[in-house]
Amino acid sequence: MSTDVPPSSLGLAFVGTAADGPDIFNIGDPVYGSPASPELFLIDFYSYASGFALAPAAIPNFPALAGSQYTVHAFWYWGSGPCSPRAIGVGASECMTFTIQP
Repeated sequence: MSTDVPPSSLGLAFVGTAADGPDIFNIGDPVYGSPASPELFLIDFYSYASGFALAPAAIPNFPALAGSQYTVHAFWYWGSGPCSPRAIGVGASECMTFTIQP
């Protein structure tokens, strides 16, 4: 889930077990979902016209996942213009970490 994103635009979320922090893509924001994560999932989603976005992702009923911790960080394409947060037209969400409960 993301709020205050560009209306009707494409977003990409990094979901992984390892967290980074440096600005590896040189966009002005740290990337918390590490591309070097042993488990890395990329989830694309679109925002509503209101600037709200939700990306449902299925979690399998697999007992070995209990206790696994994941970090999620989403990036959004803003395009060019006066509202673009960066010169290259990409903005990032806050980082979220969650743990799968049994």
